[in-house]
Amino acid sequence: HEERMKEERMRSLQDLRKTLDEQVKQPKNNALAKDDPLDLEACGPASLQRFSGEDNLHNDRKKIQQDQVKYWCAEYALEKKKALEDERRRKQEYAQFVLEQDRIRAQMENGAKRRKEE
Repeated sequence: HEERMKEERMRSLQDLRKTLDEQVKQPKNNALAKDDPLDLEACGPASLQRFSGEDNLHNDRKKIQQDQVKYWCAEYALEKKKALEDERRRKQEYAQFVLEQDRIRAQMENGAKRRKEE
C-alpha cells in the first residue's frame, strides 16, 4: 500500500514538473526574456504601474513616523524621569529644612531651660 502511494506521489510530482515546464515555455510567461520595447499605445489600463494619488512613499513615511514616535516616547520618558528626580530632590530639601528647624527649635528650648534653671 505504501509503495503504491509513493508511486502516485512521484507521478504527481512528475506531472507537476511537466506542467510547469510547459507553462514556462509559453510566451506570456517569458516576458522578461523578450527584448522588444514596450509600445505604450498598445498597452491597456491593466498595464498601468502607477496611479495618480498612489502613495509610493508609504513605507518611507511609516518608518519616519515610527522614528518620530520612538523619539517622542524617549523624550517624554526623559521629561518624566527629570520631573520625578526634581520632586524627590524637593522632598529631600524640605525634609532637611524641617530637620534643621527641629534642631534649631531644640537648641532654643534647651537654651531656655538652662536659663530657667540658672
